[in-house]
Amino acid sequence: MEHNKFQRIALQGWRQFEAVDIDLHERLTVITGANGAGKSSILKVVSKHFGLELPFLSTPVLVGGKFVYKSGIFISLKKKLSNFFRKESHATVGKISYTDSRESSLIVPDNQAAQYQLQINDMPAVRGFHIDSHQILSNYQQVSSIPSNLTNPSHAYDIYYSEIHNRYYGGHSGYSPLYRMKESIISMAVFGEGNSRNQGNPELQKALQGFINVLHKVLPPSLGFIDISVREGLKKT
Repeated sequence: MEHNKFQRIALQGWRQFEAVDIDLHERLTVITGANGAGKSSILKVVSKHFGLELPFLSTPVLVGGKFVYKSGIFISLKKKLSNFFRKESHATVGKISYTDSRESSLIVPDNQAAQYQLQINDMPAVRGFHIDSHQILSNYQQVSSIPSNLTNPSHAYDIYYSEIHNRYYGGHSGYSPLYRMKESIISMAVFGEGNSRNQGNPELQKALQGFINVLHKVLPPSLGFIDISVREGLKKT
């Protein structure tokens, strides 16, 4: 079955975007620009489809001696929709098209708070996951135990993604997303292949091999990547 994908995103009169219209390739679209050009804003819009509700910051404006929060809607767009704004407290600032021929409106509230959420009308399901536009510094953590309850690749993804959610919403389990990834890879290596004492899990074995195949494709040949092996941690003597 062919999975639904993004086809096009258009934004106008909001934040950095006077008017932008981007055709999205079904495999890879590269968006470049200077700091503050709006790359992360587009990424936030897309990531709502993957369950990540990243808020946008409003702009504080001094009006009549007090600060009022504005959600980045252009003044020209407000004037054009002045009659609309008398009745509603939000504006349509763009749309997303999908490969299944559906189209969703992007709606921004005429906000009065420091943060706000962009809304996507009739948002369909799209298969994918969020990778932050800013690299999160990580520290080394040795995997101290091997989880035996890993059942399939989706379970491994949920464990990894839960750590990302924890960090975005102010929580912390004490483990990094990278730690959870290593934990899952080790579990796949140990319990994927069967032996005389272990029945094995073909789905985990296939997932691990698929991960290795992807690394062969994305890592530069100069790095010399060959394979993944699990070794016992060094013991202090």
